[in-house]
Amino acid sequence: MPKPKFRLLCKKCKKFYLPDNTKLSRLGYCENCRIIKGKCKVITEFGYQCKNDSQIFGYCMEHFLTRSIKDLIKDVKK
Repeated sequence: MPKPKFRLLCKKCKKFYLPDNTKLSRLGYCENCRIIKGKCKVITEFGYQCKNDSQIFGYCMEHFLTRSIKDLIKDVKK
């Protein structure tokens, strides 16, 4: 399926976003609205959020340990 070249309106926050190939994106939710607070921030290859509880910087221990140092530094600067 080719990536759409037009922007969609998010059903939750009502802001325009450029959709990707994930299921939730095609259903009308932007990247920020797909994340549930208290759960790991990683979006799986199926387009859903990780089911584990967040522990460090919004990630579960498994995903935190697989993050690169550069990404961790960006998270600390936020």
